[in-house]
Amino acid sequence: MLNSSIFPQLRSVIYNYVPNKSEILGNEIHCVFFDEKSGSIFVGGNPIDINIWSMQTGDKIATLEGMHTDSVTCMAMEENFLFSGSDDQSIVMWNLITYQHVGVLKGHKTSIQDLLLFDNGLLFSCAYDKKINVWRYHTEEVIETFERNEEFRCLD
Repeated sequence: MLNSSIFPQLRSVIYNYVPNKSEILGNEIHCVFFDEKSGSIFVGGNPIDINIWSMQTGDKIATLEGMHTDSVTCMAMEENFLFSGSDDQSIVMWNLITYQHVGVLKGHKTSIQDLLLFDNGLLFSCAYDKKINVWRYHTEEVIETFERNEEFRCLD
């Protein structure tokens, strides 16, 4: 973690409190994603929304909300699109220009643990259901599934 005396704005950025949701769901952080190009930090966790913060100012830029019904567990980004995986077994595609969802990928039976994007338009997802799904996310379809005898926790 970066020292908060060097980056004092992180003290307020890495905080995931969402009014009317954190009281019920908690405010644990499950994933943090930094986009160097925009200088934005994306924070996901129990409150089911994704907060986007400016690294330079510490101000909240936007909140991606209304799609996940359980904790956000992982994120991946390509250009102007963010993909968020969740304990609700779904992957939501978000447009980062409009801050709206543009699609939902469903194909796992348990909590999604990690996402990995490739330049060729493929998204890999893994979950506790012992599967890795390969998605052609533009068409929202699974094109290949790999199954093993153990739960998957990460793809890196």
